[in-house]
Amino acid sequence: MAMSEQKPDDREIHRMLVELHDELERAQPLDEDERAMLRHMMGDIREVLDRPDAEAVIRYRPNQTLTERLHQAVDHFEVTNPDLTLVIKKALDTLSIAGI
Repeated sequence: MAMSEQKPDDREIHRMLVELHDELERAQPLDEDERAMLRHMMGDIREVLDRPDAEAVIRYRPNQTLTERLHQAVDHFEVTNPDLTLVIKKALDTLSIAGI
């Protein structure tokens, strides 16, 4: 971890997940596989955000599925949707710095 990188707090992680969820809602998938990929990622994010202690998401370790889906989405959307890819990469970076 670089010296300038501070571990994000719960609110920052929560905001990042909300931003990613909103971006996924706006994404225009090209086919049914992409729509399914987006639905699954949104469901995983909603699972974290809907927890009663949503502000404490840093203590919640999302199952490996979320990070796996995010990595797959980066690979998949890198060419077709670079804006979405940037938001997903930002989310992955934030989760990584947080140790999630």
